[in-house]
Amino acid sequence: MLKVIRASAGSGKTYTLALEYISLLLGKKDDEGNLSLYRGRKRDYHRHILAVTFTNKATAEMKQRIVKELAVLAGMRDNGESSYLKELCGRFNASEYDVRKASKQALTELLFDYSNFNVSTIDSFFQIVLRTFAAEVDIPYDYDVELDDNYVLQVGIYEFLSKISSDRKLYSQALSWLSRYVRTQLQEGDSWNPFKAANAGAKQAGSNSLFGLASVINKEIFRGVHGAMEKYFNDENGGNIDRFQRSVEGYVNRSDLFLAKQI
Repeated sequence: MLKVIRASAGSGKTYTLALEYISLLLGKKDDEGNLSLYRGRKRDYHRHILAVTFTNKATAEMKQRIVKELAVLAGMRDNGESSYLKELCGRFNASEYDVRKASKQALTELLFDYSNFNVSTIDSFFQIVLRTFAAEVDIPYDYDVELDDNYVLQVGIYEFLSKISSDRKLYSQALSWLSRYVRTQLQEGDSWNPFKAANAGAKQAGSNSLFGLASVINKEIFRGVHGAMEKYFNDENGGNIDRFQRSVEGYVNRSDLFLAKQI
């Protein structure tokens, strides 16, 4: 059975995923779909569970949450009662004592075999798979992976410029913004070239260039508010972006506002 959990940032995905992992760690489902706690002394069931996330930060958070909750369930941390306890008792139709005992045993095995605590990013998982079958796909086992973010940003910027060249209204807005941008940069004694990161790399460009802004836009924190920004700025007459620009004038560079409207 495939269970899909969809939720926005801060809505409790890590809480839910940690609960699902602990449930798999503590018990099993029989042929009739009923859950029951594992019995026996050896508990290496964590070796058969794989949790995959998108970022290293999420991986660390998942591991920390799982270990913390197991410790609280086992009574090894004085943090009060675990919020998972009643849920787990209900799932396994077991007493609090049995759930706590199983949690303590599972935590002990997990910590003694921590290298097989398989919570990783999706790219790390696929790298493990690829290295395992390196001979079959005829690549060196000790290959290196290089990430060229600057190239991706260049492609995105050039596609953006190509799009505005075929849209008269968008072209007019872009030309107006670029003119204001260049004048502002010259007045402040900064570089007037908004494309200065094309060869040097976006990290060296600063936030006042298209490449610098694209680098910021590519961050996860921006993606979380992308939908709300798009809805607000994509009004037909452009009134929202004009009002927003006037309200923050002097604090936010107008280049930020223009790119926000296009995204």
